[in-house]
Amino acid sequence: MISPREAIDRGQVWLRPFGHFAPDEQGYMGFPSEEIRDRFLDEIEDGALVVVWIRQQDGHPDWKGRFCGILRLERKPVLATDYSNAAGEQQRRANDSEYLHAVPVVQAWEADPSRRAMMKGIIPSLWPNYTRTMGTQSKKMPSSEIPNVLPRMIREVSVFGRPPVASVPFKKAESIFK
Repeated sequence: MISPREAIDRGQVWLRPFGHFAPDEQGYMGFPSEEIRDRFLDEIEDGALVVVWIRQQDGHPDWKGRFCGILRLERKPVLATDYSNAAGEQQRRANDSEYLHAVPVVQAWEADPSRRAMMKGIIPSLWPNYTRTMGTQSKKMPSSEIPNVLPRMIREVSVFGRPPVASVPFKKAESIFK
């Protein structure tokens, strides 16, 4: 599995909007079909990173269009039901397409809520024209824009099904992903 730094150096950083960010309840990144998930798996390396923001519709109002965290993925196909607690499963079922087909999360970092950054400043070449298709399929982050994530303040958080993580202060992503 590649390290977060290797993922950054190799351009293995992907983009995805979510309705909410709760890796402690949902330890996966879901897809609306097995085919879309498997296409994504064909393109990622084990340990790839995903930059997450809250989507414009149905998302938490304080976070809409804002960077909310980073996920590190394991490259294997799973079902969301095996990587979710009861609250996470209820949230998944409330979604129109349910996103049952999934990829497990091995690590997650949340963004500092006191420093909410708009994604249009992080991915200006893609915002907003390409964000709708990223909602189901994800998209590789342009290598030239990956540095826009590094000054963001983040901290590691617990992921469902993984050992709990102690709460720590927020730090710049660049200092965490050395």
